[in-house]
Amino acid sequence: MKIFAVGGSGAVGRGVLGLLAPSDLVTQIAVVGRNLAHAEETAAALGGKANAVRADAGDERELAHHMAGYDLVLNAATDETVLPVLRAAIEAGAHYCDVNLVDEAMELTDKAEAAGIAAIIKNGIGPGLSSLMGVHVARQLDEVRQLQRGIASLVDFDSLNELTSPQWLEDPEGARAALREFGPFMTWLLQMTQENGTRTMLDHQDGRWVEVDPVRLGVDVPHGGGTGFSYPYVSLDSFWQALPTDLGDVAPMEMWFSTLPPRADAVLRDHALPLRDGDVEPETAIGAFLDVVESDPQRWLTVPEDHVPIPIMWVRAVGQKNGRPARCDCWVSAPLPKPAGWLLTNAALAAAALKILRGEVSERGVMAAEQAFDPPSFFEEMAGLLPEPPPHGQLVGESLHWLD
Repeated sequence: MKIFAVGGSGAVGRGVLGLLAPSDLVTQIAVVGRNLAHAEETAAALGGKANAVRADAGDERELAHHMAGYDLVLNAATDETVLPVLRAAIEAGAHYCDVNLVDEAMELTDKAEAAGIAAIIKNGIGPGLSSLMGVHVARQLDEVRQLQRGIASLVDFDSLNELTSPQWLEDPEGARAALREFGPFMTWLLQMTQENGTRTMLDHQDGRWVEVDPVRLGVDVPHGGGTGFSYPYVSLDSFWQALPTDLGDVAPMEMWFSTLPPRADAVLRDHALPLRDGDVEPETAIGAFLDVVESDPQRWLTVPEDHVPIPIMWVRAVGQKNGRPARCDCWVSAPLPKPAGWLLTNAALAAAALKILRGEVSERGVMAAEQAFDPPSFFEEMAGLLPEPPPHGQLVGESLHWLD
């Protein structure tokens, strides 16, 4: 089967194609981009299955011409390319998948259906994997009141570096040295809180459902097969449509955890809380936080011996099961190499591509991942793409808790 990879020489494209090239299902890969030298470099690294193609992702006619004879168009380029590349795929009669966040792609559903292709959009860590985790936990309950998502990751979008909770155990000195690099990301999240307001979460207390503030009150989080109490520093509406909106009575929400050692995490929260009341600006809050923890790293940035890292992502459904209030948790339990978030994004897009190539998607038209894939099967596909097989072959863990 032949893949036409737009943006194949970019950061996401290289990672996804590196996962797809070893598959016996994939016989040819076109690495497509405006910069032919970059495409040739990526193609050479992939081996004999790959060749470079110079094409402009905004030129639909040129793209459709090059796509002729390919089975799948994989778009790992920017959001601006989605509509022209998808229209070209429809014209060429090739299936399509991407990792982008372009709702307007849904407007091409009728044309994709008429062309007989499956176009699956938003296949990343979130939406994509997170959406499927949301579907999975929702199915475990009889009635869903709310979906909730937790993220434990600090990201630098410029360098594509990431700081996750396990890194403080594996490389504490490296984590300390890199901390200030992630200041802009924490500032941005606080700006989002200031602009859009904080979100509460549903919890069952004293026999009734109540709205609680997880930043102030904390939340029970999956920890290493059990649970532990943690405090996010931000709670927001679901970012990037990361959870389905039609599976609960109340709109989904998500929480961001710092991934820092507990003492530093408490300092961050202390500096973030006044911002919610309008008393300080995000840049000031994060700058003051960094000054404090870096002034005495042995005190604030030392990991306790009994520290259990938070999963990089978990999703929870709260509601009813068998007439009782309950919650179901699903979390990424597989050990992941650095950078974990980008690996999950690459694996999610690669898994979508393989399932399309195998003919496992019977629907035609434009759809999101949760409309196209069965969650357990998709988790298994992703697990098989990881550099090291996870314990028991499982990408995610899950648990059910009664709340009465």
